[in-house]
Amino acid sequence: MEREELICMVALNRALRYYGNIARELVELTGSAKQVFALNRRELKEMFNREYLFFGSILDEHCLRDAEREIEWASQNGVRVLCSLDPECGYPKRLLECGDHPLIIYSKGRCELINRRFLAIVGTRKA
Repeated sequence: MEREELICMVALNRALRYYGNIARELVELTGSAKQVFALNRRELKEMFNREYLFFGSILDEHCLRDAEREIEWASQNGVRVLCSLDPECGYPKRLLECGDHPLIIYSKGRCELINRRFLAIVGTRKA
């Protein structure tokens, strides 16, 4: 994936607060994440037939710059940026089976374990 498209994917992921369904829908409707950021408020409103709060995040001039900084930080710290729309990046296949999987996730460590059987327990430290 081109760097500019990755920046736009990360920015879109942040703007939509990891709601992957909406992010993927926008990319599908426009053809690329870069094209999403070329839209204006009126065009976004026409796509959804109403106004959403996330329009402001997409239209914010700092959104792409912040995403670029995030990618730089990840690169400097050995963190991989995995995009669900990039079949070459190593996004976990099992996560793709979830209907609401995030557009972007971050990975550090032994990624070969992702494709093995495992058990996850999710909870809070302060119950």
